Amino acid sequence: MDTEEKALFAYRALAPYGARKTRYGNVPLVGVQGAAPDRLAVLSFYETEIVFEFSFHTAHFAADDLSLAVAVAEDFLTGKLCAVEFFLAGKSLFGGARNSSISRLNGTTEFCEAYAGGKGDVAEKIAKLLCRGDVSVKIRSFDGSADRDLDPPFEGLGG
Repeated sequence: MDTEEKALFAYRALAPYGARKTRYGNVPLVGVQGAAPDRLAVLSFYETEIVFEFSFHTAHFAADDLSLAVAVAEDFLTGKLCAVEFFLAGKSLFGGARNSSISRLNGTTEFCEAYAGGKGDVAEKIAKLLCRGDVSVKIRSFDGSADRDLDPPFEGLGG
């Protein structure tokens, strides 16, 4: 399947969410505009990879992982996934896609464990990072329902 056929497949799969198919130069794109102007999810189709972008989240898929790329896009569009990004002194540090329920967690330990996916050593490192005082976290969902900004000293996260 070439990039154009892949884009057509994604467009058809995401049509129920208002998908539009276009091009940027030679790159086929499938995008979905959310209710707010800053809510745009885009799949870009290249010869060697498929790229999904939403908010500050970017995911790269192998060119033959079309079904997975479309499934991840759909999970964002339906609110199952959200983008979680850590910022150090206002500059993007790292982040990833997480289950949207992460935005409802109120304890620092709960949040760190959920972000780390149950990996205790990673959760500990994230907790130490949050204690620095210059790290903030932004959570963004396609429909805005899971949006949350977590700023030091993380009073909103509890203990």
